[in-house]
Amino acid sequence: GKVKCSDLRTKDKKELLKQLEELKTELTNLRVAKVTGGAASKLSK
Repeated sequence: GKVKCSDLRTKDKKELLKQLEELKTELTNLRVAKVTGGAASKLSK
């Protein structure tokens, strides 16, 4: 999801921190998926 400047102004700090944590988790999951996916493709060759 995209974050707009107007959204940032209306949300309070707690909400923003929660959203930030969610984004971090998403990023970590993507990295792990890339790493495991890359390893899997190497193994299958």
